Amino acid sequence: MLKKLELVSGIEPLTCALRMRTSLKMEVFDQKATALRAVSSANREQSSAISFVSMNTLGPQ
Repeated sequence: MLKKLELVSGIEPLTCALRMRTSLKMEVFDQKATALRAVSSANREQSSAISFVSMNTLGPQ
């Protein structure tokens, strides 16, 4: 009976640790997604700036 009790009490910290790990992974995923959106936005702005400069430098193509 004591062994079963030890097993059950051993599962709870494991479950808690897995939940925390999943939570941390989701947080990292959210941070990566935010960073990718920022990079994508910066790339669009850079592309617009390059188009603007080349249009003013070279004239309409």
